[in-house]
Amino acid sequence: MPINRHPAGLAALNACLLVACSLTGQSLSAEEVPPGGLCTHEQMQLEQQRMKLMDHPIIQATRKSVREIYEKGPLANTKAGAETLDAALDAHIAAMLNHAVNFDSAKPRALWAANAAHEWNHSYVSNSGYGIENPDNVYRHIPLDSQSTYLLRGRWHKGYEPAQQTFTFYSSLPGMKSMNVEGSPLSAAFANPTLTENGEFEVTIDKGHITGSNLDIKPHSPIALLIVRDTIADWSNQYATELSIERISDSTETTLDTDHKQAVDAAEYIAKSVPFWYEYNEQFIYSRPVNTVNAPRERGTGWGFSTSGHFEIPQEHGLVVTLNRFDAAYLGFQLTDPWGVASEYVRATGSLNHTQTKHNADGSITYVISATDPGVHNWLDTGGLDRGLFAIRWQGANPKAVDVNAAVLEVRMVPLENLLSELGTNAYPTSPEERRLQIQKRAQNYAIRLCGQG
Repeated sequence: MPINRHPAGLAALNACLLVACSLTGQSLSAEEVPPGGLCTHEQMQLEQQRMKLMDHPIIQATRKSVREIYEKGPLANTKAGAETLDAALDAHIAAMLNHAVNFDSAKPRALWAANAAHEWNHSYVSNSGYGIENPDNVYRHIPLDSQSTYLLRGRWHKGYEPAQQTFTFYSSLPGMKSMNVEGSPLSAAFANPTLTENGEFEVTIDKGHITGSNLDIKPHSPIALLIVRDTIADWSNQYATELSIERISDSTETTLDTDHKQAVDAAEYIAKSVPFWYEYNEQFIYSRPVNTVNAPRERGTGWGFSTSGHFEIPQEHGLVVTLNRFDAAYLGFQLTDPWGVASEYVRATGSLNHTQTKHNADGSITYVISATDPGVHNWLDTGGLDRGLFAIRWQGANPKAVDVNAAVLEVRMVPLENLLSELGTNAYPTSPEERRLQIQKRAQNYAIRLCGQG
């Protein structure tokens, strides 16, 4: 089956997004990118190579093979699963291709990955989200090895700092080896490095040993990949950090870089990763009762807590969920399709964080998950699907300082016709025009993430 190049709605992308990314028709060096933007020449070059490889015969053959994993599962027999199967599979393949085109630890680059479909200078780049990705995170993937020395530099934009910045080191791409509730085991992790007065940091990774910015970390296993996550809660006033990586030793040789090799590598990643994440969803999410939200668990890194689950909502109903925000620097509630790929979040409210919601008088937040617009501000839009997954993340909060059992205050199914009366002052009614402006603002603010605030 040919890959779907233009998912429904991309052609209607808000004009501000297209203007922001068209720029002057030229790609930019890292120094020329406006604050908050990710449209570097390096980023565009890697994504163009990834898009070219999507049609490679090796990738197409692998796609046909792994599609059978989805086809044989029970989700494929549901309406929502069947409708989203191919788009979800293509997004997962794109994610593995991202790793294949940025694989060489001898010349590492910080590739923005796991992102929504977008355009650079009118060149289309497909969705590469998978594994219940967080739409509020800017994920940068950097290949490393344990024999070399690297210098990682970053700069936070003063007054526009992310809600949180985290660094996680892995011995392999998540999905390649062993599985745990976080996906794959970590080799090391830290958050929010110590900054200079100018908002800069510099970290040395010397044969795996991490120093600088008041760090001294020795990973408990070899490292092969660093994922840097900038969590952007306020899309208009928090920017992704500037980030660069340089290998400053010559202990490894540059690997031959050809289309064929990248396709072969990607095929291996796809063949392992697709069944891995399918099994992850079965083991850690679909094993739970539907339409329930468990108390969150502390994340292994120690920088917050989270919970997840799956929903199945009858027509003309909404699943009402009320959460305690606590004092978290970030609270995000995200939906995905049944396969774990994020619901539309640029031109729809498939995700909402605490800056995008209206709060109740006691500081809690009430959300409504539904397939059709329930007429309330805090609508989590399933994209018309009756089922899918969700993830809720509290970050920048100490789980030992709060009662995580008080995190989830309410979960109930409500007929949409009764919603406003049942929610009362927590409903925050929203008109069609107010919804249009809400979505327009999302698209405008997401454009900053693409090509900055010029």
